[in-house]
Amino acid sequence: MSRAWWDKQIAKGFIDADFVMQYKQLWRYAVEIKQRNPANTCVINIQRPSLEILPTFRSFYMCLEGCKLTFKKACQPLISVDGCHLKTQYGSQLLITVGRDPNNQYLPLAFVVVETKMKVMEMVSEFAFRGYW
Repeated sequence: MSRAWWDKQIAKGFIDADFVMQYKQLWRYAVEIKQRNPANTCVINIQRPSLEILPTFRSFYMCLEGCKLTFKKACQPLISVDGCHLKTQYGSQLLITVGRDPNNQYLPLAFVVVETKMKVMEMVSEFAFRGYW
């Protein structure tokens, strides 16, 4: 029984290390999105109360210019928001705003990853206020 517990702890360590590595690569991903098309929007919010404390992830927002232009030119003026919980050690939520194209198919407009449900409307209103949508 103790051997199984240790094996489980080792497996969790690999998974947790993978999450940390993925969060570190998030900045490179944002830069790559902006390099491919400067009109793309990619915003990463972090919280860092002081210089002695490491920054913590708050939210990630991404909107591709091609999807935005397609929505403005051809889609019905209706936006829906769908979301799911990310079952990780960080407990975030993934929100996707979608529109309907002329073929009645879904067109993704923006992707947002936020910490908790309480902050979802706060983040959506902040991004809408800044003109990202």
